[in-house]
Amino acid sequence: MKPQCHFLIILCILVIGIHFCYAHQPCTKSLFSNDKELNSLIQEVYVYEVPQRYEATKVSICFGLKSKSTGRYYNYIRIGDENKGASAFVEVLSELYESYEDAIEAVSTYKGIIESPEGMIKCDFSQVPKGFGKSFVCNFYDITDLDNSPDIKQYMKRNKMLVETSKIKTKAVETAINGKDTYQCIDQFAEFSDVVIYRNGKKVDPVNYTLFKQGKVKFKDGKKIKKGRVYFEYKRNVKHYKPFSNDLSKNVADFQDVHSGCDGKMYKFVSDPSGEDRKVLMISCDKLLKDAQNAREQFSYSKHPLTYFRDRIKLYVPIDMKEAMLTFPKAITWFSIQGSWCQFGSATGKKEDMYSGSANSFGIIKPQANSKELYFHLLCRRRHCDVKTGLEVYDNLNDEISSFPVKAGEWITIEREWRVGNPGICKHTIVDSDGKHEFYVDAYNSVCDPENESERYDGKYVGENPYNFCHPFICKIYTSKELAQYCIDKIGKCYLYYKDYELLEAENVNAFNK
Repeated sequence: MKPQCHFLIILCILVIGIHFCYAHQPCTKSLFSNDKELNSLIQEVYVYEVPQRYEATKVSICFGLKSKSTGRYYNYIRIGDENKGASAFVEVLSELYESYEDAIEAVSTYKGIIESPEGMIKCDFSQVPKGFGKSFVCNFYDITDLDNSPDIKQYMKRNKMLVETSKIKTKAVETAINGKDTYQCIDQFAEFSDVVIYRNGKKVDPVNYTLFKQGKVKFKDGKKIKKGRVYFEYKRNVKHYKPFSNDLSKNVADFQDVHSGCDGKMYKFVSDPSGEDRKVLMISCDKLLKDAQNAREQFSYSKHPLTYFRDRIKLYVPIDMKEAMLTFPKAITWFSIQGSWCQFGSATGKKEDMYSGSANSFGIIKPQANSKELYFHLLCRRRHCDVKTGLEVYDNLNDEISSFPVKAGEWITIEREWRVGNPGICKHTIVDSDGKHEFYVDAYNSVCDPENESERYDGKYVGENPYNFCHPFICKIYTSKELAQYCIDKIGKCYLYYKDYELLEAENVNAFNK
């Protein structure tokens, strides 16, 4: 063999060996951006979707910025160009605090993987100086590709946060509220192409029905259907969310705050009324505004769009508050303490792009003016609008009262299981000094009847109702100005205490953007 051939063989062996070694080396993890300082602070970002005008050219970090509208303090991280408006960036971290000191103190905890409604970020701000804030003009990887963020991907796998997909076949819900020739599936539909309809044991040609993403089918051919003989075959996509807790002893930064009707701040952290050595949340209206329509302070957990959740909180009704409510000279039909924010429908007064929604409330009532006890109350209503005036019109779908009274002067635990549906689930388990009580209702949670919208609104219909999902109201006071003023006159304020909130389970089935 010629020397040249020996050389070529050896060279080929070396090249193959080098390639084999390289191919079997662990992959070098890609850096988040082309900015070294930014990479030391942010290692990975994954978001579910980006807005319309998003460009991967800028990252803005701001800690301790005071909000002019609320007086509270922001911490945020924005991916994209914030100077171009909200449609140009994703806010992967956004928190509000009562004081600048609280906001700055929180920065040291921003280490590891942090969840937000928009997605997740792996970061480390534990060593940055106080008041740190900076904008980075740079390029970074595709934040919608989960494979670019391997640690976040593993985190989501461990916590069952990746979408679980299965193909199932279910029977139409017999107790649903439907229009003519319309049938309800227990779940909503992610894609119409995934759905197969069976009627009287046979597959139905899609030309003979209309599907609605809220999980409904409306047949168009007028064929008679034997009772219970409509089935849905479809893909069930489940997104799980991590459990969460806040003992409500020092901040409500995790929750969206909505308030109205009362002069000044409506909540503060005070000593536990039972004597325990700790702080708890007190919601209180001490003085009504002159133009008040109601008294409201409510906190909702709005990080994720949920179709199912289980949560738990402790409620304390002061004895003097209960006595004031019992001496109120009228029945009390409206004193909301929890609930859920579902798709509420078109804005009041709006006469174009109209659609229907729902309102769901859990509260305390006094059934008659002379009632000797207070009771828990669940009210689920379908909400639509008058096409001529745009004013709200409500249909009561559930109006239920507990069989046991509301205890005062002690902490009671409220655990609820809640699912969107037609009907869904609304189960409250109340634990007080008398033991455990169950308040269970097949609740019509977020029922909008999209198959009837064109009849209700005619040419004013927006054309499509949104998916049904909710954000839980974890605690609140929401009542009439008349009752609030009576309590203020009687005992100095209208108030309740809360502590120890826990989101135990949370998921979304088919009602999210993949």
